[in-house]
Amino acid sequence: PYVILLKAGPSEGTIDGFFKQNNNETFKNNAALFAENWESGVKSWQDVKVESKILAKGLDFSKAAKDGVLTWTVEYKPNEIGHKEAYIEDTLPAGIDLRTDATGRLILDDNITVTELTLNANGNYTDGDPMKSEDLEKAISYDHGTRVLRFDIPESSKAYRLTYKTDITGDPGTTLTNQVALSSSTTTQGGVEKGYTIADADARATLLAR
Repeated sequence: PYVILLKAGPSEGTIDGFFKQNNNETFKNNAALFAENWESGVKSWQDVKVESKILAKGLDFSKAAKDGVLTWTVEYKPNEIGHKEAYIEDTLPAGIDLRTDATGRLILDDNITVTELTLNANGNYTDGDPMKSEDLEKAISYDHGTRVLRFDIPESSKAYRLTYKTDITGDPGTTLTNQVALSSSTTTQGGVEKGYTIADADARATLLAR
């Protein structure tokens, strides 16, 4: 008997194709036994799954509607592939609002954080330190007219998690759809969204907090 170990990986071009956007693909790796003057008919196969989730949107339900506040997360995981001039735009619907001061400037402290993530050999990520306040001010901007929160990615080959809080200001029963998109000169990923339906308790909590 023999055990044959074969290590193989995709080419650089193939990697770029796999990981430039959200994608799930399955490839069949076939093996067959052959011998001189004998067709064994013995075959085997193994599915190889390639999952890419370069951009993800989430809602922390463990903190949902606490005091009328929703905590959202946006994760950028490029699998160490750089994308030039990359930035994320998160479009907030009417019914939730970012926290601002009297001049309309975003309140970053305790409301918006960016954490660098490190990709491990097993595919998991380890949280690093939060971005410093001065760097956060350079990377984060908000357009009140279009209701777009923008995060300019400092190093596009690195992974980041953007977390921010919004106050619930909409009416009970309203379903809010929060959509995020990634843009760069080499890739785009749009239409990643997360929804939340406002409950009576959310509205009451918001009123109490005012």
